[in-house]
Amino acid sequence: MLNRCHFIKGYKVVAPLFVVVILWKVTSWLLLLIKGVNFPAPEDVAAEFIVYVRGAPLFGHSLAGQTWATVQRWLLGYLLGSASGLIVGLLCAVSEWLAMALYPVVLMLQMVPGLAWIPVAILIVGIGPETSIFMIALATLPPVTIGLMEGIRGVPPEYIHVSRMCGDNAFRRFFMTQLPAALPSFMTGMRLGLANSWRVVVAAEMVVGTGIGLGYVILQSRWDMNYEAAFVCIGVIIFLGMVIERWGFGRLERHTVKCWGMVNEER
Repeated sequence: MLNRCHFIKGYKVVAPLFVVVILWKVTSWLLLLIKGVNFPAPEDVAAEFIVYVRGAPLFGHSLAGQTWATVQRWLLGYLLGSASGLIVGLLCAVSEWLAMALYPVVLMLQMVPGLAWIPVAILIVGIGPETSIFMIALATLPPVTIGLMEGIRGVPPEYIHVSRMCGDNAFRRFFMTQLPAALPSFMTGMRLGLANSWRVVVAAEMVVGTGIGLGYVILQSRWDMNYEAAFVCIGVIIFLGMVIERWGFGRLERHTVKCWGMVNEER
């Protein structure tokens, strides 16, 4: 039974990678055969990746330096957007009047694509790393706020009744009953905010002249015809996103629901 569990876990990791590599190799071969295009093959990108891991410069910086610059921007913007979304969501939750005024605005922000904020970001904060951070925060705020609000609104009435019967005041009822019950929806909003912000940071680096970052490298690779470097950066972007989403948020979500007694730990 234990060996079967390990096999299934390993299969879930290896099988998608195998499919991607096969499709990638076939695409590379077909493009070369039909159109004469030298589409980077998996082995070419792997070799290029090893070169950069060994310390070769990548547009003036190491691969680690380019990656860290992107992660820094994303982390600052994501934390700022999540904190702002949490504050707006709590304000809407404690006051129906504020909810009627702010919630439609958040829904409108949700409809705007992240890159559409580039002119606004440039006018407000100028051109530089702050532009990307501003856009990431704007992309993160709506899903976090909506997730928290919908979670609080979806708390079963029975929970509220039981809390009142136990003598809880409004403050304790909100923070000890409603807010914990809304955590699964809030965590979903955080994960959606992660996806939005991760896409925006790379796109913003490509459009706004940052001079460093994975998105900047992808854009500059076009001019040097160094498509292997672009594919290396795309692979790093995918890997980091999966690590943050699966091993970061996945574990945090499981720990949160267990901490608040939302799952039965009995097997």
